[in-house]
Amino acid sequence: MVAARCWPGAGGGPRPVLAAAGAELGFGTLFTDALARAQLVVDALWQHPPHLPHLVHGDLAPQTVTVSPTDGLVLIDFQDTVRGLEIQDLAITVAALRRAPNGDRLVDAFRRGYAERHPWPDASPALVDSLIIARALHQLNLTLNIADDPLDDYVAGHAERVRGWLKGPTGM
Repeated sequence: MVAARCWPGAGGGPRPVLAAAGAELGFGTLFTDALARAQLVVDALWQHPPHLPHLVHGDLAPQTVTVSPTDGLVLIDFQDTVRGLEIQDLAITVAALRRAPNGDRLVDAFRRGYAERHPWPDASPALVDSLIIARALHQLNLTLNIADDPLDDYVAGHAERVRGWLKGPTGM
């Protein structure tokens, strides 16, 4: 399941907190539909993985890299390490870089640097975008579970991105 935590729904079964928040804030079934679609993409990827799953960082982003005076760039923050697929890990990184100023330039530089060490996975842009949205939905659901403050603007910002993604190809 893409969403991490559920609560009892009106029908007695569990449902993501995200679905309830989306309905409550006027987004109807937008997030429920997106969760279902994202899950199909993740399931399809895992049914026909491009390689055997292995340990991946799970949160490789600018904030999880530090500079050592003796070792150069060093990865930190390994609590999100999971058994996964490289394209999932790279999609998380691409998403983080896209949010930064000059994000497209950062993504291009990251891809070039990555390709110097390891071939970039053969994945369509639609698949990468689908994995990015799957991660965003997971993070949004997690945030809704732990936040005490109202998050209407935060949810609305995600809703806009999700609507755009639902209009495009799935990447499967």
